[in-house]
Amino acid sequence: MDDLKVDLNFKGFTSTRLKIRRFRPEDAPSLQAYREDPEVAMYQYWSTCTLSEAQEFVETQARQTADIQGEWLQIAVECLHSKEHLGDIAFRTCPSSLDTTFFGASFSRRAQGKGYASEALAHLFYYLFEQRNKRRLVGITDCRNEASVRLLERLGFRREAHFIENLEFKGELVSEYLYALLRKDWPSSPAFRIYLQSRRENS
Repeated sequence: MDDLKVDLNFKGFTSTRLKIRRFRPEDAPSLQAYREDPEVAMYQYWSTCTLSEAQEFVETQARQTADIQGEWLQIAVECLHSKEHLGDIAFRTCPSSLDTTFFGASFSRRAQGKGYASEALAHLFYYLFEQRNKRRLVGITDCRNEASVRLLERLGFRREAHFIENLEFKGELVSEYLYALLRKDWPSSPAFRIYLQSRRENS
């Protein structure tokens, strides 16, 4: 199980359009901007974000070791052409199973609908399956979050569970879907095709 130890050398990855990398101090203002957007925050655990909170978050995530069991690592997504900070993706190894990883994503409103989330996540999945030897990737979403549901299904994830009013979230009971993709299904998945189409020779 040595290949499932923490990744002390994680730096990120690059696709044809994106640089998926560690957070930097200069990302704090743009992080605050999209976290303050009510539409972006609607299905996230935050509602507001001050600049000092964004700065602290960026500093913490810049130091966070990758693939520590039970701890989230969030990484920035940057447009290669414009250098604009578009959003972030995140992953966390399951506390009870080293070969299972949860993931998530949030992007600024103007970066949505352009395939950036699919591209960034496809490269994250390659890292998790091919370099970290994960067996199962899991995404959980609020049932009302139609964009997230479409994203997960577009990437080839299977809906494995529908939890009814299982969570109190922002003052109301909500229901969630659980989606998963197994390593054995990764090579035939749409996510793998997106990875192949968007990889760079020098990434």
